[in-house]
Amino acid sequence: MPDRADRSGGPHPAPGIVINAQRAARSTPRRPPHHHDFGGRHELGASAFPKGWLCVWSGKNFTGRMQKVKYNNKDLSRYAVFAGAWSGYNHGRKCDVALYAGKNYTQYIGTQKLGTKGNANHKLKILSNKWVNCR
Repeated sequence: MPDRADRSGGPHPAPGIVINAQRAARSTPRRPPHHHDFGGRHELGASAFPKGWLCVWSGKNFTGRMQKVKYNNKDLSRYAVFAGAWSGYNHGRKCDVALYAGKNYTQYIGTQKLGTKGNANHKLKILSNKWVNCR
């Protein structure tokens, strides 16, 4: 999938990114309905977010702050949870997701298969992602 911005008319921090609800409310207009922002602590973890997204959490076992992406993203560096993720879930619709420690799809970390979720062995710095192996 190509990089692309939301075409709903409102400014967004980056394609497919959802950030903390309180900070977003101060800096951007109301998000369109297809953006789901859990913000802050999210106790329901991986079971609670919609299909079509890669989601990462700042804590193990889907705890702490959560951020998610849809589409390919060349630069995730300004999003704190992607700079230090402990757990994740590929709840995409039909693709695996390749994760990179560098911007612009450099420093390949690995590929998370469609439908898989779990904890990392160490805190991961994810600076870009690309949807791959689409079925």
